[in-house]
Formats: sequence, C-alpha cells, structure tokens
Amino acid sequence: MIDFEKLNKAILVTSDGDFYCLVNHLYKHNKLARVLSPYKIRCSKLLKQAARGELRFLASLQEKLEYKNKKALLRDRTTQ
Repeated sequence: MIDFEKLNKAILVTSDGDFYCLVNHLYKHNKLARVLSPYKIRCSKLLKQAARGELRFLASLQEKLEYKNKKALLRDRTTQ
C-alpha cells in the first residue's frame, strides 16, 4: 500500500478471506485486475463477494497454464 498511487493493477493469488479488505479497497479504486484462487471449494465467501467478477479459479485455467511438450503436441495433432 506504500506505492498505491503508482500501482496500475494488482493480481492477487489467494483463497484467504483475510484479504477481503485489500481486495475490496483495490476494487473500489479500479486497481484490481484479478484474484486467482487455487481452491474453488475452500475459497472464502468474503473474498468471493469482494472480488465480484474478477475472481478466477486456477483449475479453470489449467489448459492455459500447464506446460505442454511441443513434440508431444505435434505428435498428438498428427494422430488425430
């Protein structure tokens, strides 16, 4: 929060409701880019409320984030 004025957007990775106040403050000041939660089931209800539409779960991003071996990708494409 020391450099709050210099901050463009923030991305937080958490499922912890202790960050509710921070997420709420960032959202109100249009500085919240995203909240990424590792755990959909264990994600705090307070955090879900504060993040509003900016909450994503890592499990839903697995295909975009996982490492894919380029050789295996090419082999899979040619066998389909």
